[in-house]
Amino acid sequence: MPRSRLPRSRRIRILLSILVVVLGLLIADAVVLSNRITDVDVSMPAVDDDLQTWVIVGSDGRGSIPDGASQDQFGSTEQVEGERADLILVVVESDAGTRVLSIPRDMLVTVDGYPERVGLRLLDGPDALVGTLCTNFGIPADHYLQLGFGGFAALVDTLGGIEVDLPNPVRDPVAGLDLQTAGTQTIDGATALALVRSRNAEELIDGQWVPTADGITDRTSWGGLVLRALGDAVRAERWNPIALQRLAWQLTGELVTDSNTGIFELAGLDTNLGQITELPHEPPAIEVGPGQAVPLAPNEDTDSTLRELGFTAEC
Repeated sequence: MPRSRLPRSRRIRILLSILVVVLGLLIADAVVLSNRITDVDVSMPAVDDDLQTWVIVGSDGRGSIPDGASQDQFGSTEQVEGERADLILVVVESDAGTRVLSIPRDMLVTVDGYPERVGLRLLDGPDALVGTLCTNFGIPADHYLQLGFGGFAALVDTLGGIEVDLPNPVRDPVAGLDLQTAGTQTIDGATALALVRSRNAEELIDGQWVPTADGITDRTSWGGLVLRALGDAVRAERWNPIALQRLAWQLTGELVTDSNTGIFELAGLDTNLGQITELPHEPPAIEVGPGQAVPLAPNEDTDSTLRELGFTAEC
C-alpha cells in the first residue's frame, strides 16, 4: 500500500513548530552569550559623522595570563598592579571600507595639562582611555572592546592556531618569542601573544640575529601580522556553526565591552582588517633597551593621518 501523506495543514504546523523551537534556541543562546560579556560604563562622545569606530584594546592586566604560562614571565598582580593598554587599535568602518589605526601605547597625550603615555590611561578605566583618545586625537568611539593576555591566547587556540608567513626566523627573549624557522607556519596562542607584545624582535638574516626595527615599530608590524591572521582564521570558520559557537563561547567569557555593545553588534564587526597604519610619531628620543618604555611625541604627520581616516570632528 502506498504510504499516506500527512495533510498539508499538519505539515505546515509541524514545520512552524520546528522553526519556533530553533528560533527559541538561537535567542536563548544569544542571551547566554550576552550574559557572559563583562560590560562597563563608557561615555561615548556624541559626534555627527558617517563612521563606525571601534576602539579595541589589549589589556596587560596580570590577572589574565595564558593557560600554562609561568607567572614569573608576566609578573603577579601584586608586582604589576592594575592594567594598561598594551595594544590600542582603532577600526574605522565607512562606505569607503574598513581601515585600522594602531596607536602606540607609549604615544604622549595631554591629561589635565600634563604629558602622559596613552597606554597608562587604562589605569583609570576604559572611560578615561576613550575620553583621552577623543580629546587628544579627535577619535570618537562608537564601540569599546577589551581583551586580556589570557583571553587573546585562548581565542587563538580555540581556532586551532593561526597561520603566519615569516620572512625569517624571529626571536624576542623578553616577550618569550622563539620561532626558529621561516615561511608559512601555524602558531599557537602563547606564540601569537608573544609576537603582538614584542618590542625587541630580532630576525636571523645571513646567519646573524639582527634587530627588525627600532623596538617601537616591531609592535605594530608583528601585531598587524597576527591580527590579520586572526581575522582570516575567524572568516574561515564563518560557515561552521559548531566552530562559531565554540569561538563565541570562548570570546564572550573573556571580553569587556561598553554597555551598548553586545553580541549582535560584535557579529557585525568586519574581521577583514587589511592594512594597519601606525599613528605617526617622532622617533624615540633615546636608544631603546629591552622592554624599555620610551615616550613618543606626535609629529606633523599625526594630524594629517587622523584627518585622512575621517577624524575631523571636535570632541
